[in-house]
Amino acid sequence: MMTQTSTRTVGSSHLVVCALGCLFLFTPHAFGQFSGFLEDYPELQPLENMPGLIWKAPEFDKKYRAVLYDAPEIFLDPKSEYKGIQPDAIKALSDALREILETNAAERGLEIADAPGPHVFRVRSALTNVYLKRRSRSFRYPSSYSAFQLRAAIGRDVSLVEATIEAEGLDSETGQRLGVVIAQEGQREVEELDVRESPVSWSELASTLNRLGAAATNYFAEMLDQER
Repeated sequence: MMTQTSTRTVGSSHLVVCALGCLFLFTPHAFGQFSGFLEDYPELQPLENMPGLIWKAPEFDKKYRAVLYDAPEIFLDPKSEYKGIQPDAIKALSDALREILETNAAERGLEIADAPGPHVFRVRSALTNVYLKRRSRSFRYPSSYSAFQLRAAIGRDVSLVEATIEAEGLDSETGQRLGVVIAQEGQREVEELDVRESPVSWSELASTLNRLGAAATNYFAEMLDQER
């Protein structure tokens, strides 16, 4: 059991939406563009199994037994000419990513913390390169809708063709950075606008979130396992 820190099951989150341009950085892996979500980008190494980059602090001062997830932030693709989206829709996207991160961590045997503590590993994350589509004037969100209806409509607004997750792991009490992982859905140039503009289902969006979330969670879980 942990001390001074409560644990919980997967819950809802709040949202910070960031419509920012990208900071162009080049690495030995030729990853391309980062969002600027992280205060700085350390010397990163290639991530196995999918396009991405990782970094780990040289040493840890303590063992970590639980993970505290901040609400994921959303960074729009700078190539997205249209910048508007329904608040409920973008919050649902953020909540879904947080739920995936927490579920994956629990499946890896990590406790999910509600607050900082002496043995709590905090994760800040952002979903970046989220491309927003221009909705048809004939489409309108209903004044009230179920979660199912909302998720079904999100595919009209969002494309994750080039989505990336940027995440950093911190000591929850001191803020010391312990690890960084950046994973990308696909290293490809989307030349045809209709690839991003085409409607997609929620299951397609969720599959992308699952791949990105699993990449981040697995790296941090393996990193913490090595230090136990």
